Amino acid sequence: MFVATDDLELFTHTYVYSSEAGAWSELTCVELVSGDNIDRGPCTLVGNTLYFMFEMSIRILKYDLGTGEMSVIELPRAVHGHHIVVTATSGLGFATVIESSLFLWSRKEDGPDTGCEMVTEIH
Repeated sequence: MFVATDDLELFTHTYVYSSEAGAWSELTCVELVSGDNIDRGPCTLVGNTLYFMFEMSIRILKYDLGTGEMSVIELPRAVHGHHIVVTATSGLGFATVIESSLFLWSRKEDGPDTGCEMVTEIH
């Protein structure tokens, strides 16, 4: 998969390579709210979805491998600057270390209360 951000047009573009077809997919793109670029760090696979962090760490790019659909998720302030992780229940989570304590958050995607909740704090 190739992901790139166009700073001039404020779009993020993706191409996916299929080894079965021996070819690259058609261009998929999503418009950005600001000039935030995709972070060059690794993405995280959760189920059939790839998640990419943006450099400013206040939003993530969600790419569904099954449908090819792409969207941008705004993150709650509580998890800004955190790393994307897979939770124990195979869901989307976030982790950070503050003063030698590990904080883990889980993202809820169901119902009107979509957001994040702190799962645990480890000292």
